Amino acid sequence: MSGLADLERRLSDLERRLANVVRVGTIVETDYAHGKVRVFCDDFTTGWLPWKTRRAGGDIDWWAPEIGEQVEVIAPSGLMEGASVGPALYSDQFSEPAASPDLHIIRYKNGDTITHDRAAGSLLIKVAGPVNVDAGGPATVKTPSAKVDAPETTITGNATIEKKLTVKGGMSVSGGAGGAAAEFEGGVKVKGGDVQADEISLKGHTHTEQGDGADVSKPHP
Repeated sequence: MSGLADLERRLSDLERRLANVVRVGTIVETDYAHGKVRVFCDDFTTGWLPWKTRRAGGDIDWWAPEIGEQVEVIAPSGLMEGASVGPALYSDQFSEPAASPDLHIIRYKNGDTITHDRAAGSLLIKVAGPVNVDAGGPATVKTPSAKVDAPETTITGNATIEKKLTVKGGMSVSGGAGGAAAEFEGGVKVKGGDVQADEISLKGHTHTEQGDGADVSKPHP
């Protein structure tokens, strides 16, 4: 009888362990300082368990899970002492953000979104706040065409344009080293307009004759 009772106990323990190998639950507490969470699974709440991440070595990744996320609790031996929290699962509260295998979407809690569409070969980044790229070396953007759609654009350093510059909305230049706001190497051609220095027009200015053989006066407006 004792042998049968021992067998029943061992089978019961084995069933319990098998049931605990993978459990689905919801995060109810977080400890970000130690990288651990507690998960409610049907009828009990786990102890503090680490969550899995993609990399945790020389290259390291941090994307902390939050309260309310549905996750898998993985216990290889069926014992919670060695368990860890695996990837998240979609739920009624946090459903799938798309219905296409061509889309890779990261949508943040504040609404910021990164969307890659492999079918279209496009990448869309939408953020509500500033975007900063801090590169320690040269940066190159190679594209057939580029457009900056902004009311104001500021370049804080020197800018070199290797081909034609077309300005459609007018141009204002100020400052410059040595007292010159602008310097040109080569000719300047004005079509259908005029060149004016203060009140003096290149096309419309006049001079006063100052006698035979004398230089004319300085230009008048």
